[in-house]
Amino acid sequence: MRTPSNFGRLLGELEHEVMQVLWRSGESLTIRNVVDVLQRERNLAYTTVMTIMGRLTAKGLLIRDESRQPHAYKTRYSQEELYRSLAGTMLARIRKEFGDVAIACFVDEAEKAGRTKLKKLIRELKAREE
Repeated sequence: MRTPSNFGRLLGELEHEVMQVLWRSGESLTIRNVVDVLQRERNLAYTTVMTIMGRLTAKGLLIRDESRQPHAYKTRYSQEELYRSLAGTMLARIRKEFGDVAIACFVDEAEKAGRTKLKKLIRELKAREE
């Protein structure tokens, strides 16, 4: 799945990188595991990653398994679930602020993505109504 270009603004660059490591692993990881992966790209202190993972846990995005020593962390939501939730929240705010103009702009942008994708979105909406 493509990462939204402004995703880092919503979570912060390092928070996003930590989430990516956990999503790619598909399993619970310790802070040390995450540090080891992130240090392939840049030098980070263990305490920095520990702080970030604590923040992500406080935000409800990570689940900490305290029954293990050291504690292990996993994502609460799949990447798609989180992106869908964030996109929905952003779109709801925009719609509230701009009303029908926002909907019209969204349709225009969806058409630019291609009629096939727009038809798929319409089918998904209809399926939800059933």
